[in-house]
Amino acid sequence: MDDQVTPALAQSSAARAFEDLRGEVSLLRRAIEGLTAERRDQPDYGPTLEALAASNDELRAWARKVSERPALQLTPQQIGEQIEAAASRFRRLDRQELCAEHAQLASAIAEVRAISRTALTDNEQVRRVKIVGGTCFLAALILGLLLAQIAAL
Repeated sequence: MDDQVTPALAQSSAARAFEDLRGEVSLLRRAIEGLTAERRDQPDYGPTLEALAASNDELRAWARKVSERPALQLTPQQIGEQIEAAASRFRRLDRQELCAEHAQLASAIAEVRAISRTALTDNEQVRRVKIVGGTCFLAALILGLLLAQIAAL
Protein backbone atom coordinates (compact mmCIF):
# COMPACT_ATOMS: atom_id res chain seq x y z
CA MET A 1 0.00 0.00 0.00
CA ASP A 2 2.78 2.20 0.62
CA ASP A 3 3.70 1.88 -3.02
CA GLN A 4 0.31 3.16 -4.12
CA VAL A 5 0.27 6.08 -1.72
CA THR A 6 3.74 7.17 -2.54
CA PRO A 7 3.29 7.60 -6.32
CA ALA A 8 -0.01 9.41 -5.84
CA LEU A 9 1.48 11.58 -3.19
CA ALA A 10 4.51 12.20 -5.37
CA GLN A 11 2.31 13.04 -8.34
CA SER A 12 0.18 15.45 -6.36
CA SER A 13 3.32 17.09 -4.91
CA ALA A 14 4.83 17.40 -8.36
CA ALA A 15 1.57 18.74 -9.76
CA ARG A 16 1.35 21.24 -6.93
CA ALA A 17 4.99 22.27 -7.44
CA PHE A 18 4.39 22.75 -11.18
CA GLU A 19 1.27 24.78 -10.42
CA ASP A 20 3.22 26.90 -8.00
CA LEU A 21 5.98 27.27 -10.58
CA ARG A 22 3.43 28.18 -13.27
CA GLY A 23 1.96 30.81 -10.93
CA GLU A 24 5.37 32.29 -10.22
CA VAL A 25 6.32 32.32 -13.91
CA SER A 26 2.96 33.92 -14.72
CA LEU A 27 3.57 36.49 -11.99
CA LEU A 28 7.06 37.18 -13.33
CA ARG A 29 5.72 37.52 -16.87
CA ARG A 30 3.09 40.02 -15.75
CA ALA A 31 5.73 41.94 -13.78
CA ILE A 32 8.04 42.07 -16.80
CA GLU A 33 5.14 43.16 -19.05
CA GLY A 34 4.30 45.85 -16.47
CA LEU A 35 7.90 47.06 -16.45
CA THR A 36 7.91 47.15 -20.23
CA ALA A 37 4.65 49.11 -20.23
CA GLU A 38 6.04 51.49 -17.64
CA ARG A 39 9.17 51.92 -19.68
CA ARG A 40 7.10 52.74 -22.76
CA ASP A 41 4.99 55.23 -20.77
CA GLN A 42 7.99 57.10 -19.33
CA PRO A 43 8.72 60.45 -21.01
CA ASP A 44 11.86 60.78 -23.09
CA TYR A 45 14.21 63.08 -21.21
CA GLY A 46 16.82 63.01 -23.97
CA PRO A 47 15.89 66.34 -25.68
CA THR A 48 15.54 68.06 -22.31
CA LEU A 49 18.92 66.81 -21.17
CA GLU A 50 20.48 67.86 -24.48
CA ALA A 51 19.00 71.35 -24.10
CA LEU A 52 20.33 71.55 -20.53
CA ALA A 53 23.77 70.45 -21.71
CA ALA A 54 23.74 73.09 -24.46
CA SER A 55 22.62 75.73 -21.96
CA ASN A 56 25.35 74.62 -19.58
CA ASP A 57 27.94 74.94 -22.37
CA GLU A 58 26.69 78.46 -23.17
CA LEU A 59 26.83 79.39 -19.49
CA ARG A 60 30.37 78.01 -19.22
CA ALA A 61 31.44 80.04 -22.29
CA TRP A 62 29.83 83.19 -20.84
CA ALA A 63 31.55 82.64 -17.48
CA ARG A 64 34.89 82.21 -19.27
CA LYS A 65 34.37 85.51 -21.15
CA VAL A 66 33.37 87.32 -17.96
CA SER A 67 36.37 85.97 -16.07
CA GLU A 68 38.65 87.34 -18.78
CA ARG A 69 37.31 90.87 -18.32
CA PRO A 70 39.89 93.31 -16.98
CA ALA A 71 37.55 94.65 -14.32
CA LEU A 72 37.36 91.26 -12.65
CA GLN A 73 41.13 90.98 -12.59
CA LEU A 74 41.56 94.26 -10.68
CA THR A 75 42.22 94.30 -6.98
CA PRO A 76 40.33 96.68 -4.70
CA GLN A 77 43.52 98.73 -4.34
CA GLN A 78 43.84 99.10 -8.13
CA ILE A 79 40.19 100.09 -8.40
CA GLY A 80 40.75 102.69 -5.66
CA GLU A 81 43.78 104.05 -7.48
CA GLN A 82 41.82 104.33 -10.72
CA ILE A 83 38.98 106.11 -8.92
CA GLU A 84 41.47 108.51 -7.29
CA ALA A 85 43.14 109.20 -10.66
CA ALA A 86 39.79 109.91 -12.31
CA ALA A 87 38.73 112.13 -9.40
CA SER A 88 41.96 114.14 -9.52
CA ARG A 89 41.60 114.52 -13.30
CA PHE A 90 38.07 115.85 -12.86
CA ARG A 91 39.16 118.12 -10.00
CA ARG A 92 41.91 119.52 -12.24
CA LEU A 93 39.37 120.15 -15.01
CA ASP A 94 37.03 121.80 -12.49
CA ARG A 95 39.88 123.94 -11.20
CA GLN A 96 40.71 125.04 -14.76
CA GLU A 97 37.06 125.92 -15.39
CA LEU A 98 36.87 127.80 -12.10
CA CYS A 99 40.01 129.76 -12.97
CA ALA A 100 38.57 130.64 -16.38
CA GLU A 101 35.28 131.70 -14.79
CA HIS A 102 37.17 133.68 -12.15
CA ALA A 103 39.08 135.53 -14.88
CA GLN A 104 35.83 136.31 -16.70
CA LEU A 105 34.25 137.50 -13.44
CA ALA A 106 37.27 139.70 -12.67
CA SER A 107 37.05 141.17 -16.17
CA ALA A 108 33.33 141.86 -15.74
CA ILE A 109 33.96 143.49 -12.34
CA ALA A 110 36.69 145.68 -13.88
CA GLU A 111 34.25 146.74 -16.62
CA VAL A 112 31.58 147.58 -14.06
CA ARG A 113 34.09 149.60 -12.03
CA ALA A 114 35.24 151.48 -15.14
CA ILE A 115 31.62 152.24 -16.03
CA SER A 116 30.89 153.42 -12.50
CA ARG A 117 34.05 155.60 -12.54
CA THR A 118 32.92 157.10 -15.82
CA ALA A 119 29.48 157.72 -14.33
CA LEU A 120 31.07 159.32 -11.28
CA THR A 121 33.28 161.43 -13.52
CA ASP A 122 30.27 162.48 -15.58
CA ASN A 123 28.37 163.39 -12.42
CA GLU A 124 31.40 165.28 -11.14
CA GLN A 125 31.66 167.17 -14.45
CA VAL A 126 27.96 168.06 -14.30
CA ARG A 127 28.37 169.29 -10.73
CA ARG A 128 31.42 171.33 -11.69
CA VAL A 129 29.60 172.83 -14.68
CA LYS A 130 26.73 173.79 -12.39
CA ILE A 131 29.13 175.37 -9.89
CA VAL A 132 31.03 177.25 -12.61
CA GLY A 133 27.78 178.30 -14.28
CA GLY A 134 26.30 179.47 -10.98
CA THR A 135 29.50 181.34 -10.15
CA CYS A 136 29.56 182.99 -13.61
CA PHE A 137 25.90 183.91 -13.25
CA LEU A 138 26.54 185.50 -9.85
CA ALA A 139 29.67 187.24 -11.16
CA ALA A 140 27.72 188.59 -14.16
CA LEU A 141 24.89 189.72 -11.91
CA ILE A 142 27.30 191.46 -9.57
CA LEU A 143 29.19 192.96 -12.52
CA GLY A 144 25.90 194.09 -14.06
CA LEU A 145 24.86 195.74 -10.82
CA LEU A 146 28.24 197.43 -10.52
CA LEU A 147 28.07 198.69 -14.07
CA ALA A 148 24.56 199.93 -13.46
CA GLN A 149 25.78 201.77 -10.36
CA ILE A 150 28.70 203.23 -12.32
CA ALA A 151 26.42 204.29 -15.17
CA ALA A 152 23.95 205.83 -12.74
CA LEU A 153 26.61 208.01 -11.24
